[in-house]
Amino acid sequence: MICQVTRSFANRACLDTLGRQLQPSRDTGELTAQMQRLWQDLPHGVISDLIESMPRRISACIAARGGFTTY
Repeated sequence: MICQVTRSFANRACLDTLGRQLQPSRDTGELTAQMQRLWQDLPHGVISDLIESMPRRISACIAARGGFTTY
């Protein structure tokens, strides 16, 4: 069973930040290029916060035995 914390980690932190900046795209190539630009411009603090939160997230995942967590 895949721990739900992994999905939450990506969706809430990075994708929320990136998603607010996304513009409508005509095709997947344009969307890919846009996502790459946004990822490169992601503030270092967001990435650092995510890295620093991983021990807590992994502990929650282990405690939930791979199920849902509060993250």
